[in-house]
Amino acid sequence: MKNYLLLFLLSISVVFAQKGSIKGIVTDLDNGDPLIGANIIIDGTTMGAATDTEGAYLISNVPAGEHLLKITYIGYEVKEQSVIVEADEELIVDVSLASEMIQMQTYVVTASRKRERVEDAPAAISVITEKDIRRESNTNLGAYMKGVKGVEFTQSGIDSYNLSARGFNTSFSSRLLTLTDGRMANVPSLRLIAYNVIPVSFEDVKQIEVVLGPSSALYGPNAYTGVLNIITSSPLDGDATTVNIQGGLLSQTNSDPMQKFTMRHASSFEDLRIGGRDLGKFGFKVSGVVFRGEDWHHYNPDEFEGHDPAFIGRPRLTNNGIDDGGTVGESGPEFTQEMLGVWEGSEAYWVGRRFADNIDNENFIRDGEVGSPEITQGMIDMAASDPFHRYTLANGMILWFVTQEKLGKKYADGIDNNNDGLIDEKIDSGIDDDPERWYDGVDNDGDGEIDELDEIGMSWTDRIGSTIPEVGLGEFKYTRDGRLVFDSNDDGIYDGEGDFKVNYGGLPTVIKDANEDGIDDYPDFNVENYRYDVRADWELNPDLTFSVSHGYAKARNINITGIARYLADGWVYRYVHGRIVYKNWFFQSYLNTSYSGDYDPRFPLAFSPTRNLATGGTIYDRSKKFSSQLQQVNEFLGEKMRFVWGIDYFMTMPDTRGTILRDNNLHDRRDNNGNGEAGSPDSFYDQNDNTWYDSGEQYTTWASIDTAADGTPIDNVMFAIKDGVDNDGDGLIDEGIDESAENNRRIVNELGAYYQINWKLTDKFEFVQATRWDVHDRLTNMVRFNNEEGRNVNIKSWEFNFDDKEGLQVSPKVGLIYRPKENQTFRLTWAKAFNTPTNQALFLNIFVTRVAIFKVYARGADGGYVYPRNDEGQPFFFNTTSFNYEPMDTSKYILFYPSVDPKIEGFYNYTTDDLPEIDAEIIDTWEFGWKGRINQRMFGTLDLFTNHFSNFISRPTFITPIIINKSVLETDWNGDGITNDIVNVTDNNIIADAEDYDESFNKWRDNIEGVAAMDTIKGLAPPVVVGYLNYGEVDVSGIDASITYFITRSLSFDMNYSFLSITDFLNPLTNGKDPINAPKHKGGFKLQYDPQDKPYSFSLNFRHVDGFQWSSGIYYGVIDSYNIFDLHMDYDINDNLTAMLSLDNMLDHMHTEIQGGPEIGRVVVFRLQAKF
Repeated sequence: MKNYLLLFLLSISVVFAQKGSIKGIVTDLDNGDPLIGANIIIDGTTMGAATDTEGAYLISNVPAGEHLLKITYIGYEVKEQSVIVEADEELIVDVSLASEMIQMQTYVVTASRKRERVEDAPAAISVITEKDIRRESNTNLGAYMKGVKGVEFTQSGIDSYNLSARGFNTSFSSRLLTLTDGRMANVPSLRLIAYNVIPVSFEDVKQIEVVLGPSSALYGPNAYTGVLNIITSSPLDGDATTVNIQGGLLSQTNSDPMQKFTMRHASSFEDLRIGGRDLGKFGFKVSGVVFRGEDWHHYNPDEFEGHDPAFIGRPRLTNNGIDDGGTVGESGPEFTQEMLGVWEGSEAYWVGRRFADNIDNENFIRDGEVGSPEITQGMIDMAASDPFHRYTLANGMILWFVTQEKLGKKYADGIDNNNDGLIDEKIDSGIDDDPERWYDGVDNDGDGEIDELDEIGMSWTDRIGSTIPEVGLGEFKYTRDGRLVFDSNDDGIYDGEGDFKVNYGGLPTVIKDANEDGIDDYPDFNVENYRYDVRADWELNPDLTFSVSHGYAKARNINITGIARYLADGWVYRYVHGRIVYKNWFFQSYLNTSYSGDYDPRFPLAFSPTRNLATGGTIYDRSKKFSSQLQQVNEFLGEKMRFVWGIDYFMTMPDTRGTILRDNNLHDRRDNNGNGEAGSPDSFYDQNDNTWYDSGEQYTTWASIDTAADGTPIDNVMFAIKDGVDNDGDGLIDEGIDESAENNRRIVNELGAYYQINWKLTDKFEFVQATRWDVHDRLTNMVRFNNEEGRNVNIKSWEFNFDDKEGLQVSPKVGLIYRPKENQTFRLTWAKAFNTPTNQALFLNIFVTRVAIFKVYARGADGGYVYPRNDEGQPFFFNTTSFNYEPMDTSKYILFYPSVDPKIEGFYNYTTDDLPEIDAEIIDTWEFGWKGRINQRMFGTLDLFTNHFSNFISRPTFITPIIINKSVLETDWNGDGITNDIVNVTDNNIIADAEDYDESFNKWRDNIEGVAAMDTIKGLAPPVVVGYLNYGEVDVSGIDASITYFITRSLSFDMNYSFLSITDFLNPLTNGKDPINAPKHKGGFKLQYDPQDKPYSFSLNFRHVDGFQWSSGIYYGVIDSYNIFDLHMDYDINDNLTAMLSLDNMLDHMHTEIQGGPEIGRVVVFRLQAKF
């Protein structure tokens, strides 16, 4: 036994004597820095080690002999090295790893609402990394999207742009959901994205993720064509302060330099303790942007026309206090030479003209407003010391020449003294009446006569654009510099020989304040944008993190909408955002608010300084959007199955006082629900033609006083006007008018629930399935939220009816992922998504333009479009001759629908149907995608998709027709004996005589009888309504592809390409083609040189966009093809200071990217960045 034991011990000693060890240091090949946590294993065994903080490792008890070491580190190339281990020896193996040319470890959260590698994401996703963002010196964050496949970037100013995906772009896109740290970043009142008011700076952005294709299964109906998520850095990432100073120049003559200041500071505190208690980590950050510059100059035709005295006259002549013409002014004193300079703004031609002295000077009639005060002896005595005998009233009004002969005469006091709505009527009558705007003292048409009838009002404006012989001035247009030119002889040449030229008589050709509200509304190109964002994160422990943030943006820049360009002047956007992460639970709430700018009492007619650059109309917006979201992530089957579920709630609270949406009933000074005060005035003369009652407008009728059996007045007057008078003698004033029950600020509630399953069936196959259910309270009654009163969230008051599923939106998604090997992913997915109507499409109510004598309003489809009818079913129309509402007689009249499509004149009909509320748009998508490494130096992506769109929500389309004489269509204009018939034209699409049909479009304006009435409000002419309808189906296929090739470790080449199978589709409403507002082909490349051992880098970017048709609202035309080169360079002066230079559009290719927007040229930007 002893011998056996001795033999065993000797064997063991021999075995141990045949082992050795391996140690060494693993470093970065480029800079020699130690790599912490690198893995070193002996191939074919379980033996290995990881490097420590010094990059060192040690593997003990390695059997003697030859072995293969495998060294790996995330982001670095795998290295294998053969070694021979001697018994009882320590082998030193130092290793330097080269950084991997293709970084495969970018993580994203947007595709699955869960952190995952970009290669594993079950969607077409692009990532703009922090390094990409820091390297370039762009003027706005959107410019980083220029090279992203499938994304349409359209720039409309130096800090204004729009983003959309895979076509169907608009002036304000809502189909690409845009998030900032998971928060919807849109304007609450319209659910549209204004990127220049998102409170974020490029210095604070960690990465930008773009998911293409329908994402409604996770993000709801607004993720119709994709999701863009801007992710900012956490303050817990580390302490840092960065300051950027930028200056830039536009290739625009005499343009002021662009200036931008950006800063970010973050501080974090670890191991916080109070009283010995561990409070984890806390961090906060603040970032800010100040941007100023002069934008690209550009004027649209509607802006020229809206400020041209040829179209609007000279409004100042109606409020200068001088009798400029028309009705002879009231007899009285005349303006004297001595008054020049004393009367502010007086002009030499005033001398000898009657002026508004605010006194009723008619000696015999004395017809001044009944109840007006009269001049007293005391007033005469007080005015005697003034050289002009002026007397100033308490409200600031000035009476002139208050002398003894004025004793007892009535004077103006700014008050409606006889309760007829008018203020100070018949005092200074004939002075500053509206027709005076046309009495400019100039022979405008060159016929030798000044201010004759055909130069006044509509007699003049009807001649513009008319081709009637001896009357019309011919077709017109504006040149680039704003000159109004004509083709009077119809030779196709404007401003040619024999063509009419307007004579402005040396007076200004531009009226900068078109609507006389005191604020200039002619385009102003000064841009000023201010933004800041603050955030605090508290990681109490690894399982629990709290985050709160607040952002603020104030903007002054021009934005293009579908109805006009608006100058957002002092527009403020704010948000507050709170998030909690506990283990696998996530909860967040946020509130977005918009504020259209401060009201200035000096300009009482202007709601805010934000204004329409064509009409001068101003905007009031105090809207809000609230959201809460809950999500949980679970993993099962040994982490092979991941299950994500969540609930989202959104509440939009518009408040625009009728300046954008139809939400003014609480403030319109009229009763809207039929319980207005008895005996009140119930109609008025709409002097300024804005469809609202405004102070100073004349009441035209009063309601009767109905009484109960006991004699008590019954308040039952629909549209009663708030006049401040007890009209029914019950001791109450204006009861029932503007009461809370009239509040029509329509809250929109949206509730969604979703889940997504990611199931790894094998190592190579993964199955993805997601479904989302959405309740939109304007589309379904499944949930009644009961929060119109109070505008708050009270879940206890919600009422559920799961049997009523009509209008419920179900968004499914199914996908199969195949990963044949590491860094190779194939996927096949099908998804269905919805795009719910925006507040704009539901509640919009805003003036757009004029057609003939009618105002055109864009009106949302909430409640549908319903025509009041008589007992025989005939719709009512407003007769422009009798000024009454009458049923339409189809034996005499037909309907004409003008077209917003410039290629189509319009349409005829003889019947009109009520139109329903709009439903959500629908998209079905199949997508095949691949992404992966082609070789060690090349990575690529390829996405093939086909989309089936249905139930489109139209751009604004004429809803209410104009009533015209039937003879317009059925007259034999060319005398060939053939005539058209309305029934055949409408029902059978049979046009018997094409010449007569074409000629009818030149005749309808002269044969207008009225307009179909959607509202029959007593005393008001109804507007022509353009609105929104569901229509059409279209199939679009496409390709999105990208490739990255590392030529060397420092030099790389990126290329992207996108293709869409169509550029337009048939609109069944108009029988014409609607463009999808996107190019068929677009692509580009980036050549980037970024040496690790050098203090400089540069990149050359190229972008090609095919030409395409554009139509959005009133803006239409062709976007010409363009090719743009951008050059970006940076140089590290030292460890703390970097200089950068960018040449956007370096070859200065002047081009337009959106209709209604400017031509854009080269921008040179220099940036100096300091880091601390």
